[in-house]
Amino acid sequence: MRILFMLLALSMLGLTACESGGGTSTGEVQVLDDGTQYIYHTKTGNPAGKPSDYVLFHVYTGTETEVLNSSRETGNEPAYQVPPEGTPSNPASPVPGFLETMGEGDSLTIVVNLDTLPEKPQGFENESMLYYSIAVQSIQTNAEYEIVLQEKREAEEKEAAIVQARLPEVESLVQATVASYASNSIEGLETLDSGLKILRVEEGDGEKPELRETVKVLYYGTLTDGTRFDDAFSRGNSFDFPLGAGRVIKGWDEGISELTKGSKAFLFVPAEMGYGATGSPPVIPPDAELIFYVELLK
Repeated sequence: MRILFMLLALSMLGLTACESGGGTSTGEVQVLDDGTQYIYHTKTGNPAGKPSDYVLFHVYTGTETEVLNSSRETGNEPAYQVPPEGTPSNPASPVPGFLETMGEGDSLTIVVNLDTLPEKPQGFENESMLYYSIAVQSIQTNAEYEIVLQEKREAEEKEAAIVQARLPEVESLVQATVASYASNSIEGLETLDSGLKILRVEEGDGEKPELRETVKVLYYGTLTDGTRFDDAFSRGNSFDFPLGAGRVIKGWDEGISELTKGSKAFLFVPAEMGYGATGSPPVIPPDAELIFYVELLK
């Protein structure tokens, strides 16, 4: 069962021997001296990274029966810099040791016994095993990776500038909607069984996000009197979180799950689905209803 799950994990990431240019799959569970189990899915024989090289890889984590996180889905490809020779290994994690020996196109799954850890990761509190799949996409020299980082920074800065330029437009929409809400003149307001209210501004053409999927949200939050307490537009980047994992207030987990990707909407969050009787001093008072303008990005 475990081997089948590991192979499923790698196939969900789209990692196959054909994609990586060939190679062999050992299909055999092996064990490190500390008891950590692992299995190579593809071993190409390509050279491993040298000291100071960067190993770019995709990673998938999950339980024996459920996919929880995938870097391929989020679009955030991790990178690991190979340390100088003789650097002591990290006893807390076997991952660096594997990355230092893997070549481009190699893929494997590590099975971590969570009962041996001081504290289980969030989302794995009721699990005994964590399945951690790695697939090396490329190996780049320090100079090559610096060029990639610079290009990424420039692209992010351009995108941030576009988002920040929309702030006045969003503020105007928010204040007009807050005023309409205060005067009970909003049309099309949906009230869910939980008490959460949704006003759909623009319907997206994507699908609804799945549970545990990492979603990207632009938002502008105010109190019912229009006082802004936080927003993503002034920063120029989205807020990303796994849906339904309890990383955000209940009003967000439920509200975002009701939207299709590409949607723009207002969420009117009752206090019990927000910060409750304690609030979030000093910006959010106790028992505060919150209003969020949100855009669920694709």
